[in-house]
Amino acid sequence: MFPLVSITTSFVAEEEATSKPTTEAEQDANPERESDVNQELVPLTGNGNVKKSQPDGNSKKHVPSASSALESPMLNIAQQYLTLRSLGAPAILLSLAAQGVFRGLKDTKTPLYAIRFQLLIKVISTTSCVTVAASLAARQGSNSMAAFQVCLQIWLATSLLADGLAVAGQAILASSFAKKDYEKIVATASRVLQIGVLLGFLLSCTLAALSQFAAQLFTNDRDVMQLMNLSFPFIAVTQPINTLAFVFDGVNYGASDFAYSAYSMVLVAVVSIFCLFILSSSSGYIGIWIALTIFMNLRVFAGLLRVGTGTGPWSFLRN
Repeated sequence: MFPLVSITTSFVAEEEATSKPTTEAEQDANPERESDVNQELVPLTGNGNVKKSQPDGNSKKHVPSASSALESPMLNIAQQYLTLRSLGAPAILLSLAAQGVFRGLKDTKTPLYAIRFQLLIKVISTTSCVTVAASLAARQGSNSMAAFQVCLQIWLATSLLADGLAVAGQAILASSFAKKDYEKIVATASRVLQIGVLLGFLLSCTLAALSQFAAQLFTNDRDVMQLMNLSFPFIAVTQPINTLAFVFDGVNYGASDFAYSAYSMVLVAVVSIFCLFILSSSSGYIGIWIALTIFMNLRVFAGLLRVGTGTGPWSFLRN
């Protein structure tokens, strides 16, 4: 907030200075400006003569820098956004307070481990692919960018429905690993993966049925709608893959296999970003979605490889 305060101070001070009446010396040096200002500021009398007004101590000042934020057409949208964001404020404040407690106790390791930089690496790798995809879509024009952003949000929103399943599986698996209950581990992992595939197919069918008129819900621009219609097959077909990718994340997190999840995602991101540049240059807008499909397939392959080969915390499967 402090930069906002500093910037506003400068803007208001500049406008305050430029809005003040000029001094006599300035008026003598620039008489034309004085005439122009007088014509703008003084009213006409009833007989048409100019009546020069005197400064009024109660007159109101109009400072655009101070009033623009309050009068902006974005005000209502901003209020809605801040209302939703405020719901997370208690959790953020509690997290910051807890970090302050540990720092006060000279324990800086615990907050570091709680954050898991390993997970930070995974998040950065994941978001870098989406960011590069958005950048490539923007370079193809405003229509491509508009279509991509809407379709990306649909793609992620439906896929993230599997995140609740992944979290539930993660909790059960973490408890089972702590107790070394290997039978329950296998049963839980198998069940959440099965439910994930089923959920993915249901989402795929739902999106396929809605794709005929879904674009009309977001825009009336024909060019954007045409590009969105090209995206919907990818969005629908990849739902089983996306849900499996999120479920595998939960499975590996439940096994506390954070290092593998992070470093495998780095490799997946590098390959996917390479595919994004190659396919977007050769196939344009469609190439971006093909590359994102490859990205999600590689995520599933990485998760399946760890469990299927029985390495790391899954080594008990080889017995």
